[in-house]
Amino acid sequence: MVVDSLLDHQESVPLTYLQTLNVDLARDVKLLVASHWHDDHIKGLAQLYERCSAADIAFSVVMLKDEFHAYFVEQEPNGKAKSGIKEIKRISALRGGRKPPLLASAHKILWRTAGAEVEALSPSAQDLADFLQALATRQSLKRKFAEAAMPLGRNDVSVVLALRVGDESVLLGADLEQRSHQHRGWNAILNSAARHPTKSSSFKIPHHGSKNAHNSNVWTQMLTPEPLSLVAPWNRGSKLPTVADGQRILSATPRAFITNSYLQRKIKLDIAAVRNTIKESEIALTGAPLQLGHVRARKRPGETSWRVSLSGDAVHLQDFKYAS
Repeated sequence: MVVDSLLDHQESVPLTYLQTLNVDLARDVKLLVASHWHDDHIKGLAQLYERCSAADIAFSVVMLKDEFHAYFVEQEPNGKAKSGIKEIKRISALRGGRKPPLLASAHKILWRTAGAEVEALSPSAQDLADFLQALATRQSLKRKFAEAAMPLGRNDVSVVLALRVGDESVLLGADLEQRSHQHRGWNAILNSAARHPTKSSSFKIPHHGSKNAHNSNVWTQMLTPEPLSLVAPWNRGSKLPTVADGQRILSATPRAFITNSYLQRKIKLDIAAVRNTIKESEIALTGAPLQLGHVRARKRPGETSWRVSLSGDAVHLQDFKYAS
């Protein structure tokens, strides 16, 4: 299974990784999942879909609703579609005689074989209804999202996954956020009578570790004590995680890792003469580009703990350098 994609030098990162493992892409990859259709999660997904010819592909159920289709049709002629729209069109063109996409929603089994399964835990019925109502009325639609594949800038309909193999479980939190309503966001998962009793020993922390995706009950009710936890940082705008986010995560588990060692900062020149000289010389200063990092966690049946290896720029969260 592959969940989400990103590009590095125009190549799908998970595709490159699987090739280094000598995985037979056309035979061994059974499922591709787009947790939600924001650009930082889906770039290169069409490359994966093309090469992994035996794999089903799963989207949030919202993607095939009439309201979303109407929005998508509106964006096609404008010629300014962002990468999310382009990925949808590429995957549609590649589908040919392959099976229709699987529609992920709460408690939908996306894949199952002897002793293993992948279950979608979201979106909830309430999150789906609220999102489609907002999309249909456009009352919340902001101009800056008008050419994005997932409008409204919301993570309410992202797909949280539980991967279970035997007695082991992994919780992949996507970008699902916390809402006050008992049937929305993480509350909907926690309050569901159909929630599987197995606790997860590994957790992909949602929404870059941000406070708005934190629910303390997830840690106590859905995870084993001090689970292996993984964070992907956000390096645009309001950078994540913050110092407070890191402290909160490390207070819950000492086994937390992040895929980059630092966030890019604005270059500040405190000496006016230097600043003026650079400006007059028309020199542009930029921070060093972030290097791609990778946290690999493996666990064989019968083993009691995860084996973690770091490559590239990945570090333990306690060594992370936060944006100033």
